[in-house]
Amino acid sequence: MSLRQFSQLHTNLVNVLLNDRPVRASTQSVLWSLESKERVWENRSKYLADAEKEAARQAYDQALIIYETILLQA
Repeated sequence: MSLRQFSQLHTNLVNVLLNDRPVRASTQSVLWSLESKERVWENRSKYLADAEKEAARQAYDQALIIYETILLQA
């Protein structure tokens, strides 16, 4: 689940449990989050030091796997 305030603010996904089960975001919200993560990588990766890029990309790819898993559960 993520939280929005109007159209300009959006949190990263947060875990919300109800009766020990995760509350999942809508498909549209998860897709929006995936798209925004790609834009963040495109805009910010160019500022990473070369020595940091591989580890950063691996962490980013792991985050995408988590978002894609949540998308399947939405």
